[in-house]
Amino acid sequence: MIYPTNWKIRIAQAIVSINPNAEVVVDETTEEIKWLNGTAEISMEDIKAKQTELQNKVSNGEDISVWVT
Repeated sequence: MIYPTNWKIRIAQAIVSINPNAEVVVDETTEEIKWLNGTAEISMEDIKAKQTELQNKVSNGEDISVWVT
């Protein structure tokens, strides 16, 4: 999916792009993550790196496939 170039990638989108089966609740304001149903935790460092990677793609108008429901 191609997002508008001003779209902000959320923490949950980064998590799901790393682990499509992740079940989490994320407070984007405090960056608190609750890992649900045995979902393996991902370090905030890895999440932020993926978030930056995806944000760069969005800013460049590239297609990314990150779906969060």
